[in-house]
Amino acid sequence: MDVGILIDSSAGQSPKDFQEVKTFAKSLIHELADSENDIKIGLVQYDSNGRVIRDFNGIQSANELTRDVDGMTRGESPQRRLDLALQAARKDLFSLKGGMRQGHPRQLLVISSGDSPTSESFADAVKALDEVKVNRYAIGTNSAVDISFLRSLASENGNVFKANRPEQLKGQVSTIQQRMCQGTQISRL
Repeated sequence: MDVGILIDSSAGQSPKDFQEVKTFAKSLIHELADSENDIKIGLVQYDSNGRVIRDFNGIQSANELTRDVDGMTRGESPQRRLDLALQAARKDLFSLKGGMRQGHPRQLLVISSGDSPTSESFADAVKALDEVKVNRYAIGTNSAVDISFLRSLASENGNVFKANRPEQLKGQVSTIQQRMCQGTQISRL
């Protein structure tokens, strides 16, 4: 399975909340990396732009991936350009250049601390991911994240997760992993 994780690093969240989001992402990485499956993980950080921190190429360890997350810094802009992050994920992660593997399920976890403007570029980015059969999950980190926004991100309503506070996310790691594994079984039929 190829799993991309998009992490909101905008200044629209407090430094403490950003640390909680990073802790959640690291827990998710360890849960996925410790499974017995052939899982590759890629990381994308976004605020006013989107940038791939790690693609699917090369040998990966949970320790390397968590160091990558630890190295992420909170941006100065409160803006969330999720459209640019989704475009970066498609172009530089879910592509042959990014190490996407043929015949493997593709999952994208989008972690957001707030809404992002939806536009034509947002819709185009979602469509481009759909074309390469990327199953999208939306994870809201606090009560201010609008559920309809999360639904617009996710491939289906069952792929939406939300916490009232970022520190509650860690309790959802197993549930998210189980849902992802169910999704891979469904997509292989």
